[in-house]
Amino acid sequence: PIGGSGHHKGVAFVTVDGPESLRKLLQYSGASLKGKAVTIRTPQEAELAKEPVRYQVQPVGCARVFVGNLGAGADEDAVRAHFAACGPVERVALGDAGDFAH
Repeated sequence: PIGGSGHHKGVAFVTVDGPESLRKLLQYSGASLKGKAVTIRTPQEAELAKEPVRYQVQPVGCARVFVGNLGAGADEDAVRAHFAACGPVERVALGDAGDFAH
């Protein structure tokens, strides 16, 4: 999922531990992470916004979001730290939007 330059392509999926953490995480859309205002959308919202991301149907209760506009310095640790106040971050997947077929 990392581009030829060795850096991610400015997108990630972040999975948290449940609906309450998800609600908190969604409130971070527009917040600065490593100097860039991130975009946070549920997979369904990203699809409606025509983000270049492919999704499988998400199960009920899925607590995964699309995070776009990540700066090159936003590694997995930075993303985890940024969303730590939302609750336990179970997974961060950085990469090219086309790489995600979750």
